[in-house]
Amino acid sequence: MTGAIDLINTTMGLYFISYTVSGQCPDTKHDTLMIHGYPDPFFSFGADQYCMVNGSIVPDTISLPSAGYYSYTGGTTLVIDPNTAQIQLAQSAPGIYYIGHYLLGGCPTQHFDTLEIVAPFTTALFEYADSIHCLADPTFLPIIVAPNSVTFSGSGILINNPANGAINPADNTVGTFVVTAYHSGVCAESWSQTIQLVDSSQVTLTASGDSLLAPGPGSNYQWYLNGVAISGANDSTYFAATSGNYEVRYHRVGDECGTIGSLNYVGVAQANTGFSSSKFFPNPSNGQIKYEIGLQRAGKLEWELRNALGNLVTTGAFEGNARQFAGQFDFSSLPSGTYLLRLKSKEGVVSEKIVLQH
Repeated sequence: MTGAIDLINTTMGLYFISYTVSGQCPDTKHDTLMIHGYPDPFFSFGADQYCMVNGSIVPDTISLPSAGYYSYTGGTTLVIDPNTAQIQLAQSAPGIYYIGHYLLGGCPTQHFDTLEIVAPFTTALFEYADSIHCLADPTFLPIIVAPNSVTFSGSGILINNPANGAINPADNTVGTFVVTAYHSGVCAESWSQTIQLVDSSQVTLTASGDSLLAPGPGSNYQWYLNGVAISGANDSTYFAATSGNYEVRYHRVGDECGTIGSLNYVGVAQANTGFSSSKFFPNPSNGQIKYEIGLQRAGKLEWELRNALGNLVTTGAFEGNARQFAGQFDFSSLPSGTYLLRLKSKEGVVSEKIVLQH
């Protein structure tokens, strides 16, 4: 007999164990033994992932709340109460942690649960590189800096693709709108940006005789007649050769989407009535410009000079009452640029583009 005890097949309880020796000197010794056992420890947090901004968490279920202690491995820093398993999320570092519940003593045992702490984004979820777009612009996309689990929406503006934030200006109207991206992950958050949709500015063209003038200052001019681009018509002033619907497209300072001006011009055919010839040379020039002008009938002749914006620069009149006029203009004191010279007789008007280069 060894006194070995089969613990597995023995019930829990307090036992008094005796050891007796017989023979000439019989003797008996006693000892007390407690056989006990804890149920397997169990605990569990309610989710596998938590966001750092959620404060603190405790397990949803703990089978032995007052037994043993809690500890962790993995990650870098987890602030956990060893007695209650309460975790301070904001004070812990993002990462995956393996949390153990340990029981010591006569029946040592342990149980584990795994959770991940996720950090919220510290940058914008998205950004449109340009917050102002023209209705004529192509579809544009934002720069995505967040995960793919982002949904875009907007009030009053059509988001053509809610998954990537694509917007087609042509499907929308002029206005200012707020686009919002919502991230539905563990750290649910949203980010918004204001988008402005604008259209081309509409201006009024003016006509002076056969000269059509676009308000400026501007650049990249292109004139159209009845919807067809006029080759070489790339100045702020255009001399109409025929009646029709004229339009000019260009960019003025401050116009995001460009400028459009239109004019239904009638009566050009009568503009040069009364003139038999008109020559101006050299052109371009440094300001000294010779002229030779012929009228159908003798009469008086006046002139005016306008700059590229259509503003009147100077005026004058030719001496006498004649059919032929010849001489020289002196515009050398004027700055370099394009000008419109208009001759006016009693019976008609003729215009010439003058270019000064100093």
